[in-house]
Amino acid sequence: MASAKIFFKNGLKCATIRWGEGFYQISFRFNEGGISVKIIIVGGYGDIGSYVVQKLVDSPHQITVAGRNLKKARSLCSRFKGYVGALHCDVEHKSTLVGAFGNFDLVINCAGPFYKYGANVATAAIETKTHYIDVCDDADPLPKLFALDSAARRAGVTVLTGMGWNPGISNLAARLAANLLDEMDDVKIAWAAGSGDAEGKAALAHTLHGFTGQIPVLRKGKQINVPAFSEMELVEFPAPLGELPEYLFGHPEPITLPKEIDAQNIEVRGSINPSWNNRVIRIVRSLGMTGSAKRIDTTAAFIHSIQKLFSVGGVKHSGLRIDVTGRKDGQDRHLVFNMIDRIRPLTGTPCALAALMLLEGAITRRGVVAPEMCIDPVAFFDRLSDEGFKIMREGRL
Repeated sequence: MASAKIFFKNGLKCATIRWGEGFYQISFRFNEGGISVKIIIVGGYGDIGSYVVQKLVDSPHQITVAGRNLKKARSLCSRFKGYVGALHCDVEHKSTLVGAFGNFDLVINCAGPFYKYGANVATAAIETKTHYIDVCDDADPLPKLFALDSAARRAGVTVLTGMGWNPGISNLAARLAANLLDEMDDVKIAWAAGSGDAEGKAALAHTLHGFTGQIPVLRKGKQINVPAFSEMELVEFPAPLGELPEYLFGHPEPITLPKEIDAQNIEVRGSINPSWNNRVIRIVRSLGMTGSAKRIDTTAAFIHSIQKLFSVGGVKHSGLRIDVTGRKDGQDRHLVFNMIDRIRPLTGTPCALAALMLLEGAITRRGVVAPEMCIDPVAFFDRLSDEGFKIMREGRL
């Protein structure tokens, strides 16, 4: 049995529809563009979150910016024409998240660093039966996230994790390669960040964390942990980055890709341009300044305060390269995918596109998923191309 209630909010005609004995509630906003739903973006005033807001604010959907700093949320909202709401919630306190999410249809989580805040936001989204997307780029929360799979399916929601540039674009490039090849051997993902590109402190904390301790890789079909910042390889990126030393880095792809793709070896490497930044990271590690989450916070805050010094001699671009080896028709093949742009659009655009695809019904799988599990890579890259991003593919099939 279904019922509907029509009401006005901020001069806009809205409707709330209930069905299935109160099992699910969805709110629509009626305007000249048609029907919209309500999206809350946690960490929406941060470096990446603000770009996601920017990409979605012209859609027919109602956007609310949320976080622990309501003043910053309101400040960002004031930059946009039309209705963009602001709301207080704290990723470290689930009760504030549950209280906030009940009136929304989709949660987008951009509040990093994700190794620190874990699966709190996703847990609250499932509890309130709200779809969820994040840009989680740390491996640490994944066991907790995937442990929520049954609860998410019972709630009838999609919990999509790692929907940025890497993970995100990298996962879907690997998925596309798997579709093109008969067999896969190796997936090597490499990223290079311009030190003057990402401006957020959370990105710095994530980088220091990913270069510290033991990190996951897939070797000979088995998940193992190896030392971070080891096994350097020289990797060629498009200009203006060029050839850079790349080091093993803690990331989600070696954990999520084997759930969907049958490869023998999967690993992620990263580096900072200019390369002297990597030597600084090595020194910082050796001094024990990344030995705990608290030390990483302190170190990231200090580096963030003098970040302009670290961009001397570098470029304000970042690159992504995915090398896949395998076989097609019995012949060895090597496919290469390359992208270069700025980190904010590289991360924020895939996240925004996935949100639209979910709301349009192009993502139908429920439960906890990574991009390669629920998104058609061809459809996604077509939409990414429409946004002005080009992924260069090399190699013969």
